[in-house]
Formats: sequence, structure tokens, C-alpha cells
Amino acid sequence: MPSLPAARGDQPGLDPAVLAAAAARDDRLLGQRQHDALEALCDWALALAGQPAPERIPSQVVVTVTDEDLARQAGIAWTATGTRLPISDLVKLAADTVPYLAVFSGATGQCLHLGRARRFAGPAQRLALFARDRGCTGPGCSVPFARTEAHHMPDWSRGGRTDIDALGAACGRHNRSAGDQRGQWESVILERGERAGRVGWRAAGRGGAWQVNPVFHPEQFAPHRARTQTDEESGEASDHASSTENRVI
Repeated sequence: MPSLPAARGDQPGLDPAVLAAAAARDDRLLGQRQHDALEALCDWALALAGQPAPERIPSQVVVTVTDEDLARQAGIAWTATGTRLPISDLVKLAADTVPYLAVFSGATGQCLHLGRARRFAGPAQRLALFARDRGCTGPGCSVPFARTEAHHMPDWSRGGRTDIDALGAACGRHNRSAGDQRGQWESVILERGERAGRVGWRAAGRGGAWQVNPVFHPEQFAPHRARTQTDEESGEASDHASSTENRVI
């Protein structure tokens, strides 16, 4: 492509002489020019007006951070692609953005309960899942949230609801491994203990303690918190979400 300022000729304030000189140097054939124009149009549409798949969130920078860390301006935030971001950098990044507040214990103004009317989770539900789970909830899994699916508990084929208190983030492998047969996993949202509101997994039909994934919540497993990977206090489950507040930007 000819050397246009910022590779765009439609920006305000550009020198007409510079544009004319760039046009004179343009030796692309008509087909190449049309191809480049279509590519530029697609890039614009994806950036400003592109619609994601129904179960995905738009192509935006999405970050989750606790209110406590944000108030202290210290600690680490997480992006939907699994990147750790220092709070100081987050504050600079978010200076010109409009944040969304996800409060699990109350109404958010967005539809988080769709029941059986719709199978795929909506954008508001995806944002709430990211704020809570940060990534795949499967034990020991490091797949970031951007590559997860909305996992129904119980499975959609078994009457599962597309409600935020019956969904969890899971990668394709863990989502497909859910079931009640030998070699599969069962999952629930834990009700009691220090892991309340988190998604727990355990081998189907074996009982025992529910396992939660520590990968995306290292602060909850720090030595000074004296926590373990399994939720020893609770073998029970509930279809409600945590009362923790998170800010999703």
C-alpha cells in the first residue's frame, strides 16, 4: 500500500499535497485497490460495529479487578485472554473508558437469567462469568476466558438453564467431559465454605470433595490464606452466585 499518513486518507486535517503525492506513487492494479478497500472496510466494521457470535463478548479489552485492589491501586488484574495486568497500568488504560460494574449479589440491569428460552449465554452473562471465573474452571486448566464456553450445570440436554447461577466458564475439553458416566466429570456452583460461588468439579459417581481451579485465582491460595485446592468444607452445591463485587472494564 502507498505510504499514506497512518495508511488512511480519510482522516481530517491531512495535507492535500501529501495525499496527491501518495496517489501518484500508487501503482496498484484495480483489483488490488478493491481488495485493500474491502479489507479496510472489514477492519473498520470489526473494530466499531462488528457483532460477535451470540455466546461471545465483543472485540474489546475486558479486564476484571477486585474493588479492594482498585481502591489500593495495587495488585494484579486479569484480561479475558489470561494476561496479568498491574493495577497501575490498568488505571492508565481505563482512564478514558466506561466501566461496567458486576455485582453478583444484586441486580445488574442486564439480563442474566434466560432459563430455557435461549441456549447460548448473552454478552452480559459472559462478562459476569469472566468477572467471577477469569478462565476455565476445570481443575488445573490454564485456558484463558477468551477461549472458554458457557458451561451449563446441569447440561443443557438434561434440562440445564441459561442462568448466571447455573453457568460456568469451561474450555471445550472440560465442557465435553461433563456427564455422569465413568471417566466424566460433574460440576456445581459451591454454596458453602471459603469457595462459595466458585465452580467445583469432581469425578462422576465418586463423591468426595469438590475441586476448584486455582490457576486464575492465585490470591485465594496464597500461604497466608491457608487454603487448599479442594473445598474441604463443602460437598454441597447451590444455584446462586457469589456476593463478591468485581469491576469489569
